[in-house]
Amino acid sequence: MFRKIRQKEKALTIYEKGIKKIPDDSSLKKRAADLLIDQERYVDAKSYIKELPADFAGLYLKGRIYLAQNKLGDSIFYLKASINEEPLFPYSHFNLGLAYMAKGDFFFAQKELLQALGIFPTFFKARIALASTYIETSHFEEALSEANKIIQMNKNYSPAYRLIGDIKLLQKRPKEALNFYETAINHNPGDPRSYIKLGQAYRKLKKNDKAVKQWEKALSINPKLI
Repeated sequence: MFRKIRQKEKALTIYEKGIKKIPDDSSLKKRAADLLIDQERYVDAKSYIKELPADFAGLYLKGRIYLAQNKLGDSIFYLKASINEEPLFPYSHFNLGLAYMAKGDFFFAQKELLQALGIFPTFFKARIALASTYIETSHFEEALSEANKIIQMNKNYSPAYRLIGDIKLLQKRPKEALNFYETAINHNPGDPRSYIKLGQAYRKLKKNDKAVKQWEKALSINPKLI
């Protein structure tokens, strides 16, 4: 998890150095803006976005930044405009799906996420998001199906196991949830979210001491979770 963050920070440094050398390079500004949104540096991201042409990538980035700021109406407007310009860019469909999810409009969220997956079948974040919409609408078998599709394609993708654990918890099967959260940890021991979930499963089993130990592990990885 933290390795990916460091890689993104390194990439951003490279892009920003490139922009200083070639101020008119819009492709570098797009990449830098995308990473700045990930880092929640919205003011810096906007400074690049306002200099971009009104092509599908510029519209997409505006939609992304509005989504990150929970301005869902603006986000949906720009992401739809991006799709009109380039309907085969899966990330526009994915983010539009996330915007609809945030609104609680799961029908349209599923429609956009399925569009993203039709273009990019191994887009695991989109498949996890789709499964989450099924969970929100109590379609647990459909959610399990999506998680299992991911595992068939990549057995090391820890969020898929964590998602199955979440379903087992919702189905009041905490012992089964434990196994999936532990598998998620085995595949990615640096992700604090799996320890938090494992702690919740122990709490359901009234094993509070074990629950606290897992939450302490999560905090040792990321103290900002307090």
